[in-house]
Amino acid sequence: MITAWGSIRLASSWGSVAWLKTLPLDVPWWYLPLSGAAWALAGLTVWLMFFTDHPWTPYAFLTVVLTFAAFWWLDRYLLPQAHYFTENWPLALVITAVAVVVTGLLTLPPVWNSNFGADDERTPQSQNRATS
Repeated sequence: MITAWGSIRLASSWGSVAWLKTLPLDVPWWYLPLSGAAWALAGLTVWLMFFTDHPWTPYAFLTVVLTFAAFWWLDRYLLPQAHYFTENWPLALVITAVAVVVTGLLTLPPVWNSNFGADDERTPQSQNRATS
């Protein structure tokens, strides 16, 4: 989701630069495509780590989710001056907390290894070679 969100934010804001420059934004216009690119790159990095079985993947995954949660609160609730952004903060807090807790539980070594470990994918021949 973070990769998709960052990519969509980058593409939509980059395609609308002329229009964004005319709006009274709470942030500079370049903040939108830059932050989208950063999150797309962060998400792609974690995906590449996942598909190459990098040993730090669960920690990178949790780090990106925690950092994105902090960014989301900064981006939606601390930077904007409009009050309509702050009206749904209790729901946003619950969703953020649930996402962080679920991610934390999924990235615990026993859970991560049971879901994504290589042990269940070994063939009997590769297990024989590994033990000899």
